[in-house]
Amino acid sequence: MEENINQEDYRNKKWLEEVSEQSWNPELIISGFAIYATFSLPKIIQEAFNTYTVNYQINEGMGNAMMPALISAILISASQILSIAFIVHFILRGFWVGFLGVISVYPKGIDFNRITVYGDYGKEKLKAKMQNLDVLAEKLDKAASIVFALAIMIILQLIGICLMYSLFIILYNIFQNLLGKALYEKYENLLLFAFLTFVMIPTTSVIILGQKRFKNHPKYGKWHYHFATNFQKIFLPFFGDHIQSLLLTFNSTVSQRRINMINLFVGICFMFMMAFNLFSLRGVSPLNLHHFYTSYTRETFLLNNYYENQRSLDVPRTFTIQSDIITEPYVRLFIAYHKKNDEFLDSLCTKTSSKKIKDKYLNRIAEDEQKLQCLQSAYKIQLNDSTFAKNEFMYYEFDDAEKGVVMHIPSKICKKGKNQIKIIARKHYKPDTRPYEALITFWY
Repeated sequence: MEENINQEDYRNKKWLEEVSEQSWNPELIISGFAIYATFSLPKIIQEAFNTYTVNYQINEGMGNAMMPALISAILISASQILSIAFIVHFILRGFWVGFLGVISVYPKGIDFNRITVYGDYGKEKLKAKMQNLDVLAEKLDKAASIVFALAIMIILQLIGICLMYSLFIILYNIFQNLLGKALYEKYENLLLFAFLTFVMIPTTSVIILGQKRFKNHPKYGKWHYHFATNFQKIFLPFFGDHIQSLLLTFNSTVSQRRINMINLFVGICFMFMMAFNLFSLRGVSPLNLHHFYTSYTRETFLLNNYYENQRSLDVPRTFTIQSDIITEPYVRLFIAYHKKNDEFLDSLCTKTSSKKIKDKYLNRIAEDEQKLQCLQSAYKIQLNDSTFAKNEFMYYEFDDAEKGVVMHIPSKICKKGKNQIKIIARKHYKPDTRPYEALITFWY
């Protein structure tokens, strides 16, 4: 019986060694595919975030605005770190394959007797300094495998963090709907505090109980083990055991100093990437090194996303006209209708049932006219110093399914040269709030 077990262990070990020796083949294929995939991921995540902000974000609160942006920034940063890691892995594997080619052709390595560049002293120094090609190839092989494993481990940890944030957003919106607007606004800070407590208590407990005097204690050691393992499951519900195996392998074989240096380097890079991506998702330029350049006030800056012929396709429309230079007989002003506008419109307009008309089509027309009247009363449109007495809106939908309303302003009432359209939301009519939603400058 014992002999059969030993034979099986030997076969498993031999199979593992054979797989390990040939693992560079799938590693190169995976790296090549992953480099392409991870370069495409940021755009996909950006589009998903834009879809959320346009169609699903119900207000500008912390849980509905900032947290999804934070999740998107983490995912984009993770994909960028993965891209760098897989590129490094691909380069290391390429060098390794090159070393194998050289070793197969020149198995003896460096022939110092035939080197004429250095004298005897230089040759002796080089013999002591230079390593055998076999040793260098082995180090490259190990380095490539470690980079590959670290990249996978980092991405799985970041996915776990995003899953936790996503769970919070779901619970946040459930509580918001259950409590209603008045109670939600009253207890919003309490919900945020509860989330932070949910995160900080287990984190702090793991750190404190992880001290040597506690984790070796008969009673507190059990607490530390249960806190640490269950905390791992909360962060990584699908990959906890796999990540823990990788972490324990690195912790037990790599020096603590090297682990701390790797964590510090990756952590700093990740925080810079996440901050940059978070600013970018919120439409803010994180770097402005020009002393006399604009701070992006709308009175002094022409925002290209206000013009249909210049706007970035990666950013959802808010308020647009066709161009910054108008030659057509009408200026077409588009006002986007995002999901978060519902809260503002619900507070502004009461839903009144129109008179029942037997003809269903005429009944739908009447209902749409009521909705348009609400939207028309929600905004005040100014052209230069004049305010339109009535906004003549029509519903409009672009080819990319972005919804909103359009208003056609006759160009003949514009001044020759510089003009400005100011869009003021009714919630901002008060002077102590932001004076307008958008200020669009154009030339006629």
